[in-house]
Amino acid sequence: MFETTLLARQPIYDAKLDIQAYELLFRSTNAEAAVIDDGNAASSTVLLNAFASLPLADVLEDKPAFVNFTREL
Repeated sequence: MFETTLLARQPIYDAKLDIQAYELLFRSTNAEAAVIDDGNAASSTVLLNAFASLPLADVLEDKPAFVNFTREL
């Protein structure tokens, strides 16, 4: 069975409080799955959701995207 995962974005502001970029984050609808100990799996899920689920231009509104990566990934 597949877990439902969500793509969350957190705005990154400049000193004038204008949005300059978004950080893409892993989120889950399952409270038990919301904490992932495997950073590789969390980052991979973010990337998969970002590129496969929605038009990325709609998600980012022409802003740069940041994703946390583990050293391995």
